[in-house]
Amino acid sequence: MKRFFCAVLALMFLACAALADTSLITGEVVEIPTPGDVRLLISDQAFEASFNDRQMFGALQPDGTLLIGTQEKAVRLGGLPDESLLQGLFDRLDQQPTYQNSIYSSLFTQAQKIELPADEVRDYALTLISLFPLLDRDGSLRQALGDAAGSEPWASVTRYRADPSQYPNTWMIDVNVFSPALPALRVQYRQDEFGSNFEIACTRNAVTDWDETVLAIEDDLSGESGKVLRGFTMVDDTGDETWTYLEITGFGFGYQWRFATDIYRDDADPQRWEATAVMNNDTDNVPVMTTKLSSVSVSQQPSPIFDGAVIVDATDGLDDAERELLGLT
Repeated sequence: MKRFFCAVLALMFLACAALADTSLITGEVVEIPTPGDVRLLISDQAFEASFNDRQMFGALQPDGTLLIGTQEKAVRLGGLPDESLLQGLFDRLDQQPTYQNSIYSSLFTQAQKIELPADEVRDYALTLISLFPLLDRDGSLRQALGDAAGSEPWASVTRYRADPSQYPNTWMIDVNVFSPALPALRVQYRQDEFGSNFEIACTRNAVTDWDETVLAIEDDLSGESGKVLRGFTMVDDTGDETWTYLEITGFGFGYQWRFATDIYRDDADPQRWEATAVMNNDTDNVPVMTTKLSSVSVSQQPSPIFDGAVIVDATDGLDDAERELLGLT
């Protein structure tokens, strides 16, 4: 758990600003009841991570794939998507006619919508699975997608906008995936001048009303009804430093958990920041993890070592032998 959330923090910081140099992130994670020291050396092409006496490495490869693992064993993941993926969707939305919105009329008065065909949704799904193979641990999603193709709508993307004279820079994106080959998925992301709100809901059950489905998932923490991630950010830029607060709540993971982090970043040097984070089990009202991290710019470069490591290629799915090698059986 501690490694997962340290990785989340590191990736979030990488997304905040391009790395002109290398960032050295150090701190302590206390996973109740065991503490551990953290050290991350991250550039725009590679990273080294150590958690007490355990080390992990990662590096982008010339073919765009990503290797992550130890000196003994590593997994090859699909390439990280670039900004053109989202920009292409926004460009297509810009070309659509604007209609009067009646769903969120109290705030979002206008909307634009596009539909995504089966072959496009399949490609997006396969890209996501190649980057996060644990989403398809048993290979059933990749098998269900098969050779699916065609123009049948499998998803929709709608952008809602508020009156810019009253609510500047206020908009929301609503993504609905209703493919017969994939779990039902809804992603909502809303942004205004103060921060953002988001919700990701996923279920294998039939969906007739997403609001009712989300309530059912929240009431069933086992995960059999699905999973929900809900969160928000708040941003305050004083001109000298930027304060960002992020909070995420998860439902359907065996218990309701909440992860929150405060990040203070020097505006003159975006690679210089400090962060504190906590994770709580809200179902039983007990702490799970706390952490304090800080970052500085350094000249040292990561040196990921994979010479002689056993490489598991997860970009095309995992077979039984590969799952056993990764301890997923």
